[in-house]
Amino acid sequence: MTTFLNILLLMVGAASTMAAFGGKTWRDGPGPILERITTRGWISLFCLFLAVCLGITKEVSSQAAEKLAKSNSEKEHAAAIARAREAALQLKLANAGVDNLKLSAQSAQDKLQLTESKLEATETTLNEVRNNLTVTREELQQENNLGLLSVLATAKLAVTDVTFVIPLTRTGNASGIFYNALMPRKFPSICVAHTTVALVLGAPGDESGQGFEWLQYDPDDTEDQHDYASLSSDEISKGTELIGPSADALLAGEDYRDQVKYVVKAIGQASSNQTALVADIHFGQDGPSASGLIKALQQQDGRPITIISKNGHASQKQCSPLVKQYFASAFDKAYMRLTLNNPEHLTMFYSLKAITQFNDNGNWALPFVIDSKPAVSANDELGQVLRVEWPHDDPPNDNSREARPR
Repeated sequence: MTTFLNILLLMVGAASTMAAFGGKTWRDGPGPILERITTRGWISLFCLFLAVCLGITKEVSSQAAEKLAKSNSEKEHAAAIARAREAALQLKLANAGVDNLKLSAQSAQDKLQLTESKLEATETTLNEVRNNLTVTREELQQENNLGLLSVLATAKLAVTDVTFVIPLTRTGNASGIFYNALMPRKFPSICVAHTTVALVLGAPGDESGQGFEWLQYDPDDTEDQHDYASLSSDEISKGTELIGPSADALLAGEDYRDQVKYVVKAIGQASSNQTALVADIHFGQDGPSASGLIKALQQQDGRPITIISKNGHASQKQCSPLVKQYFASAFDKAYMRLTLNNPEHLTMFYSLKAITQFNDNGNWALPFVIDSKPAVSANDELGQVLRVEWPHDDPPNDNSREARPR
């Protein structure tokens, strides 16, 4: 607006000047003033008047614009001050929030430290309770064992049979021949020719403690069952040593699938290839003391079962590592059953577990030890596996000679 007025004012001023330029705006004479003014003069006067009006309008407009600009400037300044105050207030609030967060974090840290202290104290208490429970469990186990042994000794009960069941794991060799089941699947021919394997069973010895029954299997033995009581000396392996009448069998194939599955579940073995070894030592009605045999088997060095490989010197370096690796993967747990000579033919069951192998000049041995409390039953929980007519003994009944995995 101001620019437009300035231009218009210049034009009016120029028109006034041009109207007066080169001519008269005033006539000489005695007449009235208004009559003596020429047309050029009136034009010039009009332009001058218009210029004055435009000048006044310009000044008024300028003043109004200045006031408006000043007012806007004051408003903007006030707004800036307000914004600055708001920013300062927000900063104070933010600082206060940070302080609160610091306080909250410190409080949380203190609570965390307190909680950790309580957890450490609780863990210490739990460890003490756990240790006390372990000691108490061991003491109760010892008391139970002592009580069981005391009852067996008082009743003068004897063991008529000791039955062992050894299921193979999934990586074992599912074979119907003892030697093949106890040795690696891909065993080099030189190893087969120079390696024998034996099953050592815990049995009563003399009065000093535990004895052993040694069942040896040679590579040329292709049987899946032996009745050592009826076999002639020529038919028994030369390395086999017997304390009492014994028998063994292999549970392999679909016919024994459910029986092996039952045993595997009973002892808690993780996997199975549906094959198991069964061995039985028969003592008859006048067998060894049940309390003495159990005490011997439960001792620290008691080993109800040990699987042993015997390698010839020529093949020891090549075959021994294969046997060790196979023993570690093919065997995990085992099952032991004691049959008592009381009228009810009570049976006692134990779960066994394989422990660390030991090496005797390249001959690896895999021992099993008792891994459970005894379970006592008046019923034989296993399906029929062995039924041997032992000579010079009382006729067997349904319970005394049956090993029934179901």
